[in-house]
Amino acid sequence: NGSPAVIEKPQLTYTRIAEMFGDNYKQLVVDTAIQLGINSELKFFAVPKPHEGSKAKYLVEQEIGEDLILASVLEDGEESSEHRHRKSPMRGEYYRRVRGNLTGRIEGEGFSEDFEINEENPDKHVPMNAWHQVKAKGGPALTFIIMWGAALVPADERHEHRNSAAF
Repeated sequence: NGSPAVIEKPQLTYTRIAEMFGDNYKQLVVDTAIQLGINSELKFFAVPKPHEGSKAKYLVEQEIGEDLILASVLEDGEESSEHRHRKSPMRGEYYRRVRGNLTGRIEGEGFSEDFEINEENPDKHVPMNAWHQVKAKGGPALTFIIMWGAALVPADERHEHRNSAAF
């Protein structure tokens, strides 16, 4: 019929994640948590979980103490939603590279910053009230995320989304 074929990526399964990052990807996430002083047992979802408005798939989303702990996968070129956190007592968001590379943008009151998360610069703190978005660059990215104070805020009040792309 002359219309181009739409090629869809296969569903993101733990088998595909192991092919991307190695069979020990769960241990890599656990090791990252331990490096960051999180010694609670992480509970991995049975199937990677999507988030509304984001291409990221989550392997872990768990409240530990006052914080929300997440582990996410973005495939090459995929981006998270553009969002910010405004609800007190949240204290911002922290990204730590497990594998792969991300580019990102932060826009706050009177400032904006483009950044990369990679082997040389493995982490990024995002302040409260700053719009932010990340994108996998050069391959898939496995990222550990801490939303400080988010466990003290109702789940539906943790994010405010914006629909314009930062990239």
